Amino acid sequence: MPLQRAQNYNLKQITNAPWFITTKEIHEILNMPMVREVINSHDSRYKSRLQKYPNQLAGQLTIPETTRRLKKRRDLFDEYSQ
Repeated sequence: MPLQRAQNYNLKQITNAPWFITTKEIHEILNMPMVREVINSHDSRYKSRLQKYPNQLAGQLTIPETTRRLKKRRDLFDEYSQ
């Protein structure tokens, strides 16, 4: 993930960490969450707010959809082929 790589690079530069210190250790020492953790926390808060929203259609946005496709209507094709 490009954002995570940029964060790791910048944290190593800021802390002047030696090469053998892992990025995980740097994150733990600085108490800095990973980008994926921040995204997941924002996502879960957003979904919980949508569930509480008065508009029922907004709450349905969080329900995972199955793949919906348009069905072919044979009668339309037959109409044009004649």
